[in-house]
Amino acid sequence: MKIHVLASGSAGNCALVEAGGTSVLIDAGLSGSELERRIAAVGADVRGLSGILITHEHADHVRGAGILARRHGIPVYLTPGTHEAERRHLGEIPAIRHIKPGKAFKLADLEVRPFSTPHTSQGGRRTHQREGVADPVAYVFFHEGVKAGYATDLGHPIALMDQHLAGCRLLVLEFNHDPGMLVNGPYPWPVKQWIKGQGGHLSNEQAAKLLGDILRHDTKLEALVLAHLSETNNTPELALVAARGVLQRFSLEERIELHVAGPDTPVTIAIRRS
Repeated sequence: MKIHVLASGSAGNCALVEAGGTSVLIDAGLSGSELERRIAAVGADVRGLSGILITHEHADHVRGAGILARRHGIPVYLTPGTHEAERRHLGEIPAIRHIKPGKAFKLADLEVRPFSTPHTSQGGRRTHQREGVADPVAYVFFHEGVKAGYATDLGHPIALMDQHLAGCRLLVLEFNHDPGMLVNGPYPWPVKQWIKGQGGHLSNEQAAKLLGDILRHDTKLEALVLAHLSETNNTPELALVAARGVLQRFSLEERIELHVAGPDTPVTIAIRRS
């Protein structure tokens, strides 16, 4: 199994999962042409995608989903709440597949299991569906006994999140901001409050704690990508310090492949063959 993180950050998010003969896109937060370019750059064929999996409706995750789906006839998988919230921007999609958090489904060789996250729109409200609710999810994947996870825009760590991600051998995990940089940075105060609130983004410290909770369940992890770093309120160095501190506590710093994803350079992690 492979995960290619094609873009990660405030400007756009997208990843490609490959397992057996199956490939799926997670989010599509770039233009259609840029998505096609980046998919081709990692040696994949956009025409072979089995689906586009959407985590939530924010533009940096769905910008190119509609055009890519229409251009190549790719099914789009998303929760009903996300579909309702983003219907106007997605446009007409040839094939919409509604998914339910906690309910696994198959895409050819790949089993996909979405799970709920508490991420919200700015302002921190989770409203009823008729008002355009966000119904966000993260994903875990299974193929031939191998488990992988993609978890960003998490709001805050909640009960069972670590259990959903435990046992992953490949993991993409949000390390969004440094609290000091956020508080002292240029964002308006309401935006700062949302980011560090219950529905915003994980700080480096929150992400490190979640990583530690995951590793307490087991230590199967082989490769970790720190993702969705804020270009304004974080640095790769700060995120790496937080992650390495956890890996050192578990004596795993020499065993686990560690990367930081950014907006422009793809990062690929794969199961190491013995």
